[in-house]
Amino acid sequence: MVSMLREALRPVVDLVYPPRCPLCGAGLAAQDGLCAYCWAELAIPGEPSCAKYQRPFGDGVPVGAICLPCLGDPPKHDGIAAGTLYNEASRKLVLAFKHGRRIALARLLAGLMAARLPPIEGQWMVVPVSLHRWRLWRRGFN
Repeated sequence: MVSMLREALRPVVDLVYPPRCPLCGAGLAAQDGLCAYCWAELAIPGEPSCAKYQRPFGDGVPVGAICLPCLGDPPKHDGIAAGTLYNEASRKLVLAFKHGRRIALARLLAGLMAARLPPIEGQWMVVPVSLHRWRLWRRGFN
């Protein structure tokens, strides 16, 4: 029912709020996503990378290897999944979502993160990082 309503109202929403790239403002075909130039600016982590922090390695390192900082001071978690490496493009997206109240970016950002999650085996626990109640009140969402 909700998806049918969303599809029915899409042309009206697109007329009132023309689809734009959230980073550069270029016109888009749909409300979600980025333009081709901004997609190219995102640094998506690839393999091989550190099994704990997804820090990129050079060629020739086996999948599942751990970087030297993690070997020297092992983290107290099983690993982190990063949707993108932190650069100017990803910084703009996160800040627009977090402080610019652009909550429509949630689906895009969640998709980037979900694509990098490893296959779930055994028991997992996802722990949100909670905000102080005043920050939550000011921002309106966590």
